[in-house]
Amino acid sequence: MMNILKKEQALSEEDIQRLMADHSANVRNDTIKKLAVMYARKDFMEKEQRIAEEIFRIAAKDIEEQIRQTLSVNLAVSEDLPHDVAKTLATDASDAVAAPVLQYSKALNSQDLIEIVKAGNETRQTAVASRAIVEEDVASAIAAHGHETAVQTLVKNEGARISEQSFHTVVDRFAKSENIQKSIADRKSVPESVVVRVLEHAGEGLQKYIVSKHRVDPGKLKNIIKISYEKAMISVSSTSSDEEIRAVIYGLAEKNKLTPTLILRALCVGEMPFFENAVSFLTNIPIENIRKLIYDKGLLGLPALYRQANLPDTMFPAAKIAVGLIQEIGYRGGNPDIQESFARTVVGRLMEELGVDDDETDIDMLLGMLLEDEGNA
Repeated sequence: MMNILKKEQALSEEDIQRLMADHSANVRNDTIKKLAVMYARKDFMEKEQRIAEEIFRIAAKDIEEQIRQTLSVNLAVSEDLPHDVAKTLATDASDAVAAPVLQYSKALNSQDLIEIVKAGNETRQTAVASRAIVEEDVASAIAAHGHETAVQTLVKNEGARISEQSFHTVVDRFAKSENIQKSIADRKSVPESVVVRVLEHAGEGLQKYIVSKHRVDPGKLKNIIKISYEKAMISVSSTSSDEEIRAVIYGLAEKNKLTPTLILRALCVGEMPFFENAVSFLTNIPIENIRKLIYDKGLLGLPALYRQANLPDTMFPAAKIAVGLIQEIGYRGGNPDIQESFARTVVGRLMEELGVDDDETDIDMLLGMLLEDEGNA
């Protein structure tokens, strides 16, 4: 058996040949381990280091997974590991070989890591999400493409540089995941806009924890709960018949929860049947007549119904735009996937009509502002 690790720790080209010639996997594995440990400790002179790196390039493609894994485990933390060796190990067919380098090696750049994340392997995504420092662009890729386990690992990692937009991407994808909600809540610092969105979906116990940890204004929490309730009511009604919607509306009215914001929210997300039945209830006009009058272009149409229903004047422009959009695209609701894009269009058109250049306003903010204007009128 060769003596690749000589007492004086010198390496030669002959060492490479002897390593290749030895057919014993166990011997090769032991030798590679010792060599990798010495390399990571910086025990070699420059020439010996280059020779060791050539050996690593060969070992990184060894047919034996055990040898490749040994190489990865022992070189993952090396500050001198060549990029090509790190890349070979990171893209190995075996997760056991790839994971150590993906989690610890500084030789890999952001583009390398993003490619790994986008490839979709959960184990490898999670390894990347566990790195001591996860750069913002890598975190963005995990937020957008990661499996839930990888995303949760990312959010729990205080060394991950997660942008506000990436947090919103996580909430968009995993809003109902209690594990994700709790992981976001546990972070030391979270943008307020993200905290608000998590509160909308969190259970009562987690809401209390978030309010306490992130010092959320109790008044804001009350409004969040109200918004969540309204969204839930609209969601329940979106695929219901007129009879079922009327039953919901009667129940809301009895509890004094048939609010202007609920009615206008339904209209502004395109749920026309809810709006029609609510106006029918408030005006005591049959639903068939409501559906004819709403689209009437004259003064007896929407403006008259709106006033008779005693809905806030400040919200009428939004209502008018929503009704016009419904006519324009022929959509009457029933598809939760369309609600958000419909609402964005309503908000965008109203902002344009008001001469306001604002891409940040959403339907919740709009209704809040309009209701505040009504209170100040």
